[in-house]
Amino acid sequence: MKGIIMKHTIRLSILAAAFAAAATLHAAPIQGVGQIEKDWEMQCDNTGTCRIAGYSESGSDKPASVLFTRAAGENTPIEGEVYLMSEKALPNAELLIDGKAHGQVALDKNSGYGKLSGSQTQALLTAVKRGQSVAFRHQNETWMLSNEGANVTLLHADTFQQREGTPSAFIHIGNEQKTVLAAQPKPVITVPSVLSAKPVIIKYGSKGYKNLLAQLLAARNAASPKELQSDTYGCADDEKEDMALYPIDKDNALLSVFCGRGAYQGMDDYFLTDGKGKTVKKYIGLLGNMGEGYQNGLLNAGLKGRGLGDCLSTETYAWNGTEFVLAEEKDTGLCRGFPGGAWDFYRTTSEIRREK
Repeated sequence: MKGIIMKHTIRLSILAAAFAAAATLHAAPIQGVGQIEKDWEMQCDNTGTCRIAGYSESGSDKPASVLFTRAAGENTPIEGEVYLMSEKALPNAELLIDGKAHGQVALDKNSGYGKLSGSQTQALLTAVKRGQSVAFRHQNETWMLSNEGANVTLLHADTFQQREGTPSAFIHIGNEQKTVLAAQPKPVITVPSVLSAKPVIIKYGSKGYKNLLAQLLAARNAASPKELQSDTYGCADDEKEDMALYPIDKDNALLSVFCGRGAYQGMDDYFLTDGKGKTVKKYIGLLGNMGEGYQNGLLNAGLKGRGLGDCLSTETYAWNGTEFVLAEEKDTGLCRGFPGGAWDFYRTTSEIRREK
């Protein structure tokens, strides 16, 4: 359901359709895609930029991750980064490939993040493609990187950016002189001035509350596939929670309905209504409540992937004067022991501007 961003393997047929659309419609908006394969994953966003990350094996007591980032377009560079988890300050680590040293990597001693040099990036990419051992060492501590799934995710990035068979491909390197996917700028969303009034609370069981229930069901069913449609709107009655109405302008408001509680987070249903919350105009979606919620024209939602909080997903919707549109969609990678997640993997990104 919309708003729940969970890690899953995208079927190749869906990926192929997305790649084909990107290949034939350069001017059309790019649709971000993602793929997980064993200990590696990739996410490509709506500008054409791809991010590919590899991790230590699941359950490792020395979590390590590397990230490769490449924008769409001809001859764009590959940027490499590393993140090593440590309980103590870690100023640097030595890159080892099959036990052979490939130079020191300077790290932020407090966070464990560091940038790979160009030569280290290329050496590491070559190593994981060949199935060689990759490790990072500091004094008597060693962090191992898994190469399981690397080639599959790198190939998907090549396919998305239309690099297969070209000199810039990760996997199927060739001499084809064909046009690769062109980068697109971030779409611009202009947020007009909105009301700053506090939310109006619609009490559970009140007349206003009861008058909305049938409209909420109709709006949600209209936006849902047939198999997810329902005969009753269960969220409000099941939880017996009040509704919150956030005024946007004189003609529009955002309605929030609590819709489920888990072990460490909950979900909210969001709707666009008229300015007084009497008429439901549109269903926005079921969104996780780990985000900041609604503030000043922006609706921010989030979910933990698990209770440890080592993998998160967020969505931001922006009010453009007519509706809430998806402005940003990202997650923080696989659940591998990094507090707050290892990286920011964007599927949708945009530039949000305030109307002057």
